[in-house]
Amino acid sequence: PKKVVYEEGIYVGYRYFDTFDVEPAYEFGYGLSYTTFNYENLKLEKDESSIRVSFDIVNIGEVPGKEVAQVYVRAPKGKAEKPFQELKGFVKTKLLNPGERERITVSVDIASLTYFNEKTNKWVLEKGIYEIRVGASSRDIRLSGFIDVRN
Repeated sequence: PKKVVYEEGIYVGYRYFDTFDVEPAYEFGYGLSYTTFNYENLKLEKDESSIRVSFDIVNIGEVPGKEVAQVYVRAPKGKAEKPFQELKGFVKTKLLNPGERERITVSVDIASLTYFNEKTNKWVLEKGIYEIRVGASSRDIRLSGFIDVRN
């Protein structure tokens, strides 16, 4: 097993594992269920202050169950050092019966995409194409799409 030292910085927990391609025993968000879920119909919408991430979760198993969906954002390559992806939201479904679906919407605040520039002493938004990743855990990504955050 690999030893991970938790220090101050951006590479803590899943951010370290995902960025440096280290295989953890259990990825961030890992969980078990008695049923199975599909993720479908990703839609991304942006306004001045947020990105709305909408998708369906369908229980395709044989028993009722709940699912926790997680939304990760992967920033464009730029001047600042960044982790591979960052968790920006999550939501738990209602109890879904077999065959039942629920439309989920998670709002990601664009301000949460900024980083602190120590040279200018300001928060900075890296402009470019961001990848929005939706899944059951940090390593079990079911849907992904891209959105332009330039203006």
